[in-house]
Amino acid sequence: MADTSEEQGAPSEPTSKEDLEALFNAWDQRKVAEASAEAVPEHVQRAWRYDPFRLWVSLTILLVAIAGSVMWATRHEVAYFMQRGEEPTDLGRLSERWRNGERELEIASNRYVTASGMFTSFEGELAGEEGQQISGEHIFLCPLFDIAVRATTPPPNKPTHKIASITVDQDFLPLLQARRLFPVDLTTETGATGRLVRGSEVPPWHAQVLKYFALQIGADPYDMWLLIEGERPQDMRRFAFVWLAASTMILVALGLFSRAWMRRRASQRATA
Repeated sequence: MADTSEEQGAPSEPTSKEDLEALFNAWDQRKVAEASAEAVPEHVQRAWRYDPFRLWVSLTILLVAIAGSVMWATRHEVAYFMQRGEEPTDLGRLSERWRNGERELEIASNRYVTASGMFTSFEGELAGEEGQQISGEHIFLCPLFDIAVRATTPPPNKPTHKIASITVDQDFLPLLQARRLFPVDLTTETGATGRLVRGSEVPPWHAQVLKYFALQIGADPYDMWLLIEGERPQDMRRFAFVWLAASTMILVALGLFSRAWMRRRASQRATA
């Protein structure tokens, strides 16, 4: 009777095949979990954890890169805006300067200028796809100093009916031989006041006009000029606000990064 009571009080051991397999599987899983926890180094486990500081580092780099790219792309517009309040630089009569032997404009790029005595060739209008006009701007080339002009007023009409009686000045013969202008282009002159930019500094939204005329005369667009009639320094005010917003974004990003770094340092000292 005593043996029987001891057998009843002892815990039941697995006897069936299914119970033994379940027990062995539980042991295997426990051993794998213990081995995995011991095999992973501590620094790897820390890397797996969520780290807000790394998020702030990535966000700061992204914001600074975006703001810096915007500021770099609009640097010439902001520099032109800084000339507000100044009178335009008078380039004089370009045809007379050409007659006097000048072949280069000795002036800095991105300046507010006024010029007269310009010949016009390859005149046209800015238009969209399928000839749909999208603006009232006119374009022409002043071949004297390879100046592409975006004009708000149309170029003067030329007396094409008098082309047989046109006298060509010898100083302009090289331009005719290079097909940069035609005899009728010498009959009229025009002027313009606006922003003069070297081809290497022309913003992307004006580059199409410069490339068009460079293709017509076979010149390097970087060596040409673009004169944007009617564009004054004070008209670039919006780009100054863009720079202000971009600078604020950089300062805020750096401030938040500094705050996250200080919190990280404090947390490290507390756990040390």
